[in-house]
Amino acid sequence: MDNFHCCPHYYNMGKALDKCFDCKYCYIKDFRHENMIYPDDTFLPVSVNMFYGDPMLQVDITVEILEGLEARGHKGKVVVMTKGDFSKMPDRKFNLDLWYIFSTFGIDHEMDGGSLKQFDENIKIAKERNLNCFIKFSPVLKGINDTSEAIDNVAKHKLPVSYMGMDTGKVPRAFERELKSKCKAHKTKNLLGVTKYEKP
Repeated sequence: MDNFHCCPHYYNMGKALDKCFDCKYCYIKDFRHENMIYPDDTFLPVSVNMFYGDPMLQVDITVEILEGLEARGHKGKVVVMTKGDFSKMPDRKFNLDLWYIFSTFGIDHEMDGGSLKQFDENIKIAKERNLNCFIKFSPVLKGINDTSEAIDNVAKHKLPVSYMGMDTGKVPRAFERELKSKCKAHKTKNLLGVTKYEKP
């Protein structure tokens, strides 16, 4: 497996754990790949601790990587995606183009290892700290979380949203129309396929 498998178009750094949140749809739980080699190209986009094991389950390693990138004068975009307890992340600024991605299933469900309560709390903390962040609504599964309730749970935060279905990444058209409509009403921006993330 190469270093772009878990987060396409990004150089993945981090360590694998033996535990995570046991999301039933997880596509990386069978991989135990690790990579602690810093890229020579300081403009390369980097994702942190996305091999298996949420960044907030290994905050010390997450911070170590961010500090290492910072010390090397990294200029490219850096992303940390989590559904864990973001309050564990130290309240400090890194001299990086750093973005936090808050992952959600949109609803509380047995297939997902996260919770809406934690998702809402994470975004509250990020906003209080004035951090760059957006939402990853994924995977969208027909008949399960492609509902108005799930969309409302995501759109209410007034943040940029990326979304995708399973396998092909496609989502039901009605879902996509409703999400875009509600996100537009909240001045958010769909980021599917967009590599330059901007604050709304």
